[in-house]
Amino acid sequence: MVNPAPFINTGGVYINSSNFFPPSPPPANAAIKSLSWDLSAYDNKNLSAKYEICMLPGVSRCLDVSNNLQSRTNFFNYFKASSSFIVRVKLFGGSYPAAAGSTGSHMIYVEWE
Repeated sequence: MVNPAPFINTGGVYINSSNFFPPSPPPANAAIKSLSWDLSAYDNKNLSAKYEICMLPGVSRCLDVSNNLQSRTNFFNYFKASSSFIVRVKLFGGSYPAAAGSTGSHMIYVEWE
């Protein structure tokens, strides 16, 4: 699941990327086995940034991935593989509007069983 990283027009507020939906529906009883990601950093010379991957609906289960923009987790294991996700980004400092770095996209990969 790949989506372009959004432009951020102001600092200190959360910006949600587009929703990440499974490209093809997994079986109804499939559960998440692992989730990995590859997120683009913003190159606006920000002082700090907070990146979270959140499960929808309701953005009630979020994982702070600020310290590692490329990794894998079992944080979402055993939830429905048909779940959707968003990337939430909050930038502090720097110049605006802010664009994502060289790749300009966020990618989330869900493995299910």
